[in-house]
Amino acid sequence: MKLSAKQMLKFFLPFIAVVALFAVVLIWQAGLFEQPELKVESRDPVLYIYLEEQGPYSQIIRAKKELDQALADLGVKGLIPCIVYLNDLATTETNRLRWQIGMTVRDSVRVSEPVKLGRIPGGKFIVATIHAHPAVAAQKTFPALNRWLRDNKQSITGAAVEYHLPDGWVEAMFPIGKE
Repeated sequence: MKLSAKQMLKFFLPFIAVVALFAVVLIWQAGLFEQPELKVESRDPVLYIYLEEQGPYSQIIRAKKELDQALADLGVKGLIPCIVYLNDLATTETNRLRWQIGMTVRDSVRVSEPVKLGRIPGGKFIVATIHAHPAVAAQKTFPALNRWLRDNKQSITGAAVEYHLPDGWVEAMFPIGKE
């Protein structure tokens, strides 16, 4: 029995609709429809423990696993995952990018190499907040932050910081000052 094109369409249309709906839900969950909220804030310094890294940002997942294992070995419990970007992606070769993968902590803790203890400086920041997967968030927040800097004639005065907050929120921020 041979089906006509119309019969085949009628048969496959529900499957196509389900797949399309599933794709839209995945895209929505990843945050592709979201836009970051920008605001200028004063922030207090934040204590954090971290691993120093160099190379492409595609290594973040590997580095996070290494950090989690190192913290477990030390018996240290971190609070909020963070990444401190020490170079400008636009002006630094990918294999020379320096960054720190870390976790905020409440109090000073005893660490041993390769884990280090540091402080994210306080001050005035332009902060972008978005509810999205971290990979999507980076593609949305950093361009928005750079546009804001240009439009408001501000310059970056230190390292960019990204926090991976609970419930899927990502916060990226640049310390700022007048050009």
